[in-house]
Amino acid sequence: MPILTDDVLMTPQRLSVRTLFRGWKLTDIKNILTHAAPVQFEAGTFMFKRGEVCTAFYLIDEGLVQMQLSTQTGQAKPITTLKALDSVGESYVLMDKPYGADALALTAVRALQVKKTYFIEYLLRRPDLMRQMLARFSERLYYIFGDVSGASLQSGTQRVIGYLLGELSLGGGNTVTLTKTKAQVAAVLNLTPEHFSRILHDLSTRQLIAVEGRRIVLLDVDGLCLYDR
Repeated sequence: MPILTDDVLMTPQRLSVRTLFRGWKLTDIKNILTHAAPVQFEAGTFMFKRGEVCTAFYLIDEGLVQMQLSTQTGQAKPITTLKALDSVGESYVLMDKPYGADALALTAVRALQVKKTYFIEYLLRRPDLMRQMLARFSERLYYIFGDVSGASLQSGTQRVIGYLLGELSLGGGNTVTLTKTKAQVAAVLNLTPEHFSRILHDLSTRQLIAVEGRRIVLLDVDGLCLYDR
């Protein structure tokens, strides 16, 4: 695994607003980065695989990483896609368990590897940071529960609309560019690719959206919000 020679893009200031280190002092984040090792992964390679002994977690500096579960037939079910400044594998470090999912580099990825032993020792010396991290994970579980509830109680079309509205960025107009393939988005929404395509076609026919490959224009945002089928 080659060591990076370029300077990493992440900084303590940028990391301080992310979930993992939110609320940490910059000096504490700097201490973690100082003891981290720069690494890189080629597209299509695994950062780690389910069942492997967890020895570290990673902070993404550049690239996209897909967390996924492999079925008995060899198919991969995507869980989520992580990007720059996201962390990968920290929950397994804190649980002291083997990695519970695969981490696949969708693109070339460069990251910082934080060793489990150092990170745990640091937290044991700083119970205030441990409490903050517990609070962050509690928030994450709350939102995950909301996603699961939505998948159980909402129709497929409502889940698709909710996903599209959630992908709108401030100042980005009414256009959503999918960072995942349509099959990956369908899996996240607990839909088959065929069902997902039918929903997009139906919304297009109703002139609520326009689909141009991975680019989706929301033609009638108010209509989408009111759509209850």
